[in-house]
Amino acid sequence: TMVGTENTFSEENNRDEEAAGACSETEIVSTKNNEKNKLKSLPKKYVIGGVLALASFALIIGLSVGLTKKKKDVSPRIGDNPADDKEIPSNPADEKERPSTAQALNLVASLSDGIIRSASSQPFSYAMRAFGPSSIDTYENCATIELDLKDAASLILDNAILREASNEIDWKNMYVPTIYDSETTMESSGMPEAGGTEMDKTNVAEAANDSPETSPGEDNSYDTNNQVKGVDEADVVKSNGKYVFTAYGNEIVVWDAVSGSILSRTGHTDPSQDNKPPIEEETNKPEVKVIMNKSFMGPPSYPSYRVQTLLLHEDRLTAILESSGGYYGDAMFSKGPGSETHNSVQVRIYNISSIPTDGSKLDLVITQDLKGDFIEARSINNYAHIVTSSNIDHWSLLQHVSRYHEDFWGLNSTEYIESVKEYLEEKGIIENFVEDTMDLVTIKEKCSHIAQLSLFQTSKESATSIPSGVLNSGVIGAYAEITTLDMAANINDDGDSSRRLSTSTSVTGVFLPNSWGTHIYASQNHLVLATPGSSFSQSWDQSTYLMTFALSNDGTRAQGHSTGQVSGNMLNQFSMDEYDGHLRVATTIRSKFDYVCDNVLSPENSGTRSSYGCIWTQVEDSDNMITILKISDLSKDLTEVGSIKDLGHPGEQIYAVRFMKEKAFMVTFRRTDPFYTFDLTDHEDPKKMGELEISGFSNYLHPFDLEANIMIAVGQEADSETGRPTGLQISLYNVTDLNNPSRIDKYDVVEDNAGYSSSAAQFEHKAFRFYKNTNKLIIPASIRDDTYDKVFNGFKVYNIDEKEISFHFDINHKSNSPYCWSDVNLSERSLVHSGILTTMRGHTVNAYDIETKDFKWSKDLKSENTSC
Repeated sequence: TMVGTENTFSEENNRDEEAAGACSETEIVSTKNNEKNKLKSLPKKYVIGGVLALASFALIIGLSVGLTKKKKDVSPRIGDNPADDKEIPSNPADEKERPSTAQALNLVASLSDGIIRSASSQPFSYAMRAFGPSSIDTYENCATIELDLKDAASLILDNAILREASNEIDWKNMYVPTIYDSETTMESSGMPEAGGTEMDKTNVAEAANDSPETSPGEDNSYDTNNQVKGVDEADVVKSNGKYVFTAYGNEIVVWDAVSGSILSRTGHTDPSQDNKPPIEEETNKPEVKVIMNKSFMGPPSYPSYRVQTLLLHEDRLTAILESSGGYYGDAMFSKGPGSETHNSVQVRIYNISSIPTDGSKLDLVITQDLKGDFIEARSINNYAHIVTSSNIDHWSLLQHVSRYHEDFWGLNSTEYIESVKEYLEEKGIIENFVEDTMDLVTIKEKCSHIAQLSLFQTSKESATSIPSGVLNSGVIGAYAEITTLDMAANINDDGDSSRRLSTSTSVTGVFLPNSWGTHIYASQNHLVLATPGSSFSQSWDQSTYLMTFALSNDGTRAQGHSTGQVSGNMLNQFSMDEYDGHLRVATTIRSKFDYVCDNVLSPENSGTRSSYGCIWTQVEDSDNMITILKISDLSKDLTEVGSIKDLGHPGEQIYAVRFMKEKAFMVTFRRTDPFYTFDLTDHEDPKKMGELEISGFSNYLHPFDLEANIMIAVGQEADSETGRPTGLQISLYNVTDLNNPSRIDKYDVVEDNAGYSSSAAQFEHKAFRFYKNTNKLIIPASIRDDTYDKVFNGFKVYNIDEKEISFHFDINHKSNSPYCWSDVNLSERSLVHSGILTTMRGHTVNAYDIETKDFKWSKDLKSENTSC
């Protein structure tokens, strides 16, 4: 079964029996034998320096709520191969002779045949699949995923228990806060409850064309600066040529593109504000629950929506909103168990065939609630692909294993391991975690949309001894969903006033090792999720794991397609590119540092000497590379067919990369900027062609022409001796001859008495606009002097041709103060309509004739603002 399923699910077997019972929320922390409760008072003497930190920590750790649940007997499960069990013995609960603590700390798991199995020395046993082709397959039923989640929880707990076992601190004789007695409840304590709080194949060469798009008409440039032609990226500003739509806090503001007249302001609030929701009951928003929490005081506060980004297709504007948690009296809004945050995402689609002229709201067509936090979105024609992510709540597991817990005072490491295992089993902690996570990932108690859980770690050889700590980064830390919806869908007119999307919606779910390191790329044929992990080859190394999802013939779903792995980690979305049936990936293996116990330091390998006679120093240099993988409909493997390695000087890493059909360009940096050119015509034999070493570095590369014979670069000048950035720099490169790249011109952005300059375009490509019809470059710029007072905040406009870069004019926005802050603001963007350049920043919108520099109009979206 491949990933991707419609929301209109067929009937499957329901989940097994519900929890056998639940302890009251007023359950208190007990001693190990649960025979009596203790009230601990503060000792008279303690170390003052740790009072506040230890007190806060103990208040959290001191509480535990356990639920017991009947065990399920479902087969098959990972690792049930008898031959495998002989090699790695199981860990039965009644095992009388346990390995020593030293054994437990030194050997935690082994890897063979794609399965990572716990060593017999571990408190809990598990068998988890390592990342591979099966990771893209989906579950046939929910019972199997529950077993996989149990194994994942066991791995997480094993790692945490071993860390605690190595800590022999006698917590009993250190300062501890008051422990709650039998009359103290979860509600009266003011503590929140733990848990519940991130294809019809077109010509691929054409689909992957990165060449700059031009907006309709010679005097216009208002499209988003997209990476891939035909794939629109969500952004805070969109325009259809006649109107401009922008996200501004919780509003969508619409103005006439030429005159600047504000026509509509659409605010967004939570519909549950109309009535106080009942306690302990579902509100009218899916995946949002109201839970008791006595610690929330003050006036009611409902989830506050902010417009994160926009997508535009013909007469439909899609707004993606994100809400933060709120409360009403004692009720707290949460997006459901298994998540650590209170955010939720809502999609609202508006009909913009007719725009109000009196400032009233846009016509809302349909709404859809999504799980998690917004990550990214792309649209291809009328279909939007929205990626959201929810953090998996590890705290609901980890809070129970700390040796600070009273039950584990006075125990040696061996006794602690035995005691904490008994405690976790007695309280049903793993079962609770599984149940909460299932509540997060299931849709109508179905699981056929979820890709199989795996560890984001691999090995080309068997690893018989995986040390403690290695597996921590590969355990599930987040759950992501790719939601595909039709922006042109009509209202499901069944009398339901809530206006929900019709059945043209699909969801694909996948577990990730974390919610912070994932990069997203989309061509017209595939959507790719790239996330960091590690691989074993004599030692554990940095790796990036790739999951591709085929966009179906009609675009209605993201279907699991293939998986792959490359060495190193990515910089951003421009590190990936699909062309001619191949995925090209640029990565950096960062320098490795470690303690070297050698009293003799060589001059070229200096380090910081520790008090123990060892030094912290670099033990391995960095490496940069391009890897080329073949995408085939006949295989679930992304097969490596070519690569270029050993790019950059020692210690350098990738600062910018751009793939342009058969060409590629890369910038690495440490103290100087090698600018590399590549010929990728032969996928199996890619070649580094030229290298140009200059001072400074580039963060963003953009083609000047369709053939990419000239490249524009935005970055920083830098001191060639120290590598210290000194200010914003724009460069122009001639790469017509890949063997001999040259810099045509450069422009250093400085002002009198200015100490430093930078641009949002260095790190946000959507803030960069090259108006090709008149060869104008428009970028935001921030310039300050050595006292950090702002000298300039606004936009710079430059003339760029094949020979030089010259300054045209600048547009200053409000604020010469470094203390300009507001809860809402306009992101730095620029548009051109009929020769009128419109720039946005903070709260102001300014318009000038891009050729004559004549001022046209200005708008302040927050009229009371005086500094931003």
